Amino acid sequence: MLRSMNLRLTGFKRFVNATSQNLHGHFLRVMLILTPIAIFWGACTPQPQTLQLRHPWRLERVSEVSTPVDRPALWANDSVHLLLWAGEPTMPNIRLLLPTQEASIALPLGIRPRRLSVYPLPDGWYQLLWLDQTLPDQAFLVGGTLNAAFEVHRGPTEIARGSVLEYVAVPSPDGMVVAFWTILEQGEPRLYGMHIDSLGRPRSPILIADAARFPAAAFDQAGDLRLVWAEPGAGRIWTVRSVKMLGGALESAPALYPDQIALIPLDTQQTLEALTLALDSTQAYLIWGVAQAGQGVSGRLEGMILASDGRTTSIPLPQETNLRLPASAAGGRLAQGAIFTVLTSQNSASPNAIGVISVRPNGGMELALITPSPLPGVIGGVSAVLLDSGKMRMAWSLLRPDGRTQLYEAVEGEGSAAQ
Repeated sequence: MLRSMNLRLTGFKRFVNATSQNLHGHFLRVMLILTPIAIFWGACTPQPQTLQLRHPWRLERVSEVSTPVDRPALWANDSVHLLLWAGEPTMPNIRLLLPTQEASIALPLGIRPRRLSVYPLPDGWYQLLWLDQTLPDQAFLVGGTLNAAFEVHRGPTEIARGSVLEYVAVPSPDGMVVAFWTILEQGEPRLYGMHIDSLGRPRSPILIADAARFPAAAFDQAGDLRLVWAEPGAGRIWTVRSVKMLGGALESAPALYPDQIALIPLDTQQTLEALTLALDSTQAYLIWGVAQAGQGVSGRLEGMILASDGRTTSIPLPQETNLRLPASAAGGRLAQGAIFTVLTSQNSASPNAIGVISVRPNGGMELALITPSPLPGVIGGVSAVLLDSGKMRMAWSLLRPDGRTQLYEAVEGEGSAAQ
């Protein structure tokens, strides 16, 4: 009997050893098959790339989002900064990213939001503005108001209903936001303005011009509001007009006779596509962009300085092709001169590099690229803020060739790399 049990134990041990050897051999075979696959997959998976910016710019953060972004909205001072963008089509809420958080906050605002912007209000509140598409052929100007806890206090609030073409807004010294927009009415692009109070409540709109495009506005140090726009005319000639509203009194605009400060003649292959404004302590700086159709689409910039006595000086801007004007610095001003953000194309028909144009009070200028080489993709849009310290903070979206969309945040400081 004992011998029978020993034989059974011996057979069981042989079975266990054989099974163990078979499993071990199977494991080795599986690993031999999977290891090359893993190596190949790792080689095909997009790897994060290091982006080195030109001194003195520092790349602070890169965020990956699941949908293309036209232009992230940015607001900042020397102590805090906010980044906002529109969500994906299936969940189109506006996203808010705070500097202390890794994950964004979904704000219940927006149906199909685009051209998003943010402006400071008193007591740490913020006013959001964006264009929203509720019907295929219309774009409404819509607002939303966040309290100091970044909760939606008001909104979405309709500012303008119809076919809004573009808008611009500036925070006023009395704690409100002044918004301007152009909208198609009976086939004409009309210019309107409106005050939005510190709680996000819109006042009545005011008609400023019967024919206008590309409004730009800024408050000067005396608290007066300078507004410029481009008026379409016969023979493809645009007229740049300007009004100054003392104390920011928007109600006075219809009674003011706008000054003619520039003429922009275009040929049949050219299109006016942007106009922006910056102020220092004594002068106004204007830059506009002209797109040139042809083999592809290229762009050039033109500009002028408007002195307090009405004299104008041309700005000798670089004549390179594919210079575009996406946005101007906002949220502050220089004591002398102005700074403008520009896009350019390097070895590409689409914008893939970012630069800054600095204009001196005497009309001299300098173009400095922030990105030393073309970015790996197409830039969707750029937002820039001029801080009280005189430095800039910038955010842009980048659609990469592999389909990913990334949001970059950069600030003037010691140069470094980030992934």
